[in-house]
Amino acid sequence: RRQLQWCIRDGSYMGRVSPLPTFIILMVGTGDTRRMYEHLTTETPEEFRANYRYLVQEYKKLTPKVYCVSVLPGTQSVYEYFYPTAGHLCPNPDIAAWNAELKGIAESEGATWIDEWSTYYDAPNNRLRAEYDMDGLHYNQAGVDLHVRNVMTHVGS
Repeated sequence: RRQLQWCIRDGSYMGRVSPLPTFIILMVGTGDTRRMYEHLTTETPEEFRANYRYLVQEYKKLTPKVYCVSVLPGTQSVYEYFYPTAGHLCPNPDIAAWNAELKGIAESEGATWIDEWSTYYDAPNNRLRAEYDMDGLHYNQAGVDLHVRNVMTHVGS
């Protein structure tokens, strides 16, 4: 947030984006969901929400077309590795709740919400859908291709 404030305040951000963008896509990485667990980060969940809202507000000043993409699911092994102390077997249900909050923030600020969660979540197995899974957290090429198509349907409209 400090870096974005500095770039916007001193004009260097505007100098790097010329002309102004016609749209901005904001997507929080699955790894950033560690902020749901206060003991895993110095940033509280409330601070993360405030920073997300700030980003959307600042991006809306640059272009009216701001698209916020949902956080994506992961797989059990990834969460056991990265979040062993979170107290959850797999936080995908928590990420779904987090997405509901981010969606509310995005929509309240006039941004368009893009639900990629529903496309990539395998609910019966509580994981990223196997056909799009490269390593338990990232898309394979089929997943990337689908993601680009999904996002572009919103951006193109």
